[in-house]
Amino acid sequence: MHYLLFTFALLLSGATLANEHRSHEHDSLDAHVHGEAQLDVALEGKLLELQLHSPAMNLAGFERAPANAREQARLNAVRDFLTQPEKVFMLAPEAGCALEREAVSSELFGVAAGDEDHLALHDEASEAEPADDHHDIHAYYQFTCAKPQALRSIDLRNLFRQYPGLHELDVQLIGPRGQKGQTLNARNPILQF
Repeated sequence: MHYLLFTFALLLSGATLANEHRSHEHDSLDAHVHGEAQLDVALEGKLLELQLHSPAMNLAGFERAPANAREQARLNAVRDFLTQPEKVFMLAPEAGCALEREAVSSELFGVAAGDEDHLALHDEASEAEPADDHHDIHAYYQFTCAKPQALRSIDLRNLFRQYPGLHELDVQLIGPRGQKGQTLNARNPILQF
C-alpha cells in the first residue's frame, strides 16, 4: 500500500481551505480542467513518491476512445513516455534514486501497465463513477534514493516539451522542509524542495 501518499492525501484535505480561491473555479479537488494537471510529491527518508493526474486531453489531444489508428498510436506513445520516468522527471543523479514501482493507467489504455496494487485503487474509484467521454491519465512512481538530501529539485521540462497541451501543473509537495504548493509551467518547469 502507498502509505506515504495516503498520508499526503489526508494532509491535503486540510489544504483545500487554504486554496479557497481555486474552489470557486472548480467543483472539487478532482476537477477535470483541460490544460491543467496535478502532481503530488512526497519525500520521506529515502522514499520518493510521485503521482500525476491529468485529463487525457492534455497528453493525447483527445479524451475519448481512439477513433482511428493515428489516435491509438498517439495514446500508445503517451503510455510509453509515462512508463519511462527518467524521461518525465529529471532527478539529481547524485541523489542516486532508483525506480522501485511505477503504474500508468487510464480507461483509454484498456489493459493498464505497472503496479497491480496501485492500479487496483483506480479501478475501485472508476467503478463508482459513471462512464463519460472525459477520461484522465494517472501515473504513479516510487523511488528509493541513496542520498535524498541531494534532491533539491525535480526538473519537469521534458513533460512540458512533450505535451504542449499541458499548460499548468499544480504541485503539492511534502518533504523534509514541510508541505508546500507550487504551480509549474513551461516557463517555470522546476519543482523546488
